[in-house]
Amino acid sequence: MDNASWHHSEKIQQMCKDAGVVIEFLPPYSPDFNPIEEYFSVLKKFIKKNWHDNEDFIRREFKMFLECLRLIARLAPLL
Repeated sequence: MDNASWHHSEKIQQMCKDAGVVIEFLPPYSPDFNPIEEYFSVLKKFIKKNWHDNEDFIRREFKMFLECLRLIARLAPLL
């Protein structure tokens, strides 16, 4: 698990223990062990590049961004 502060909360720890889940935390600042960080980085760049005040525009662009990620995920094993 990454080191988000809420992952360390007593409630989360107890829920995992009750479910028989052993929690293993990633080393601090190790995005290479957490693939979602790469997508967050791409998303941040996308938002900065495509920021707009129109909410409909933002929703449409974000939906397109997610579709691109899904396509990449489907094609990646073929590359």
